[in-house]
Amino acid sequence: MALTGIDDEVPLRAAYYMKEHGLNALDAFHAAKCGGVIISSDRVYENVGIRRIKLKDPE
Repeated sequence: MALTGIDDEVPLRAAYYMKEHGLNALDAFHAAKCGGVIISSDRVYENVGIRRIKLKDPE
């Protein structure tokens, strides 16, 4: 993958999240790219050790 300029670590990390934590592909790639912090209403990220900034309903 080095020839294409694609970062090898992201797909591997996403595959880990899918296999070991049961995340779907979309959540796994978001988790792999977020750098440890994500803004989301989805609690699944807390289960894999990612700090989640919760979305709140507008008042």
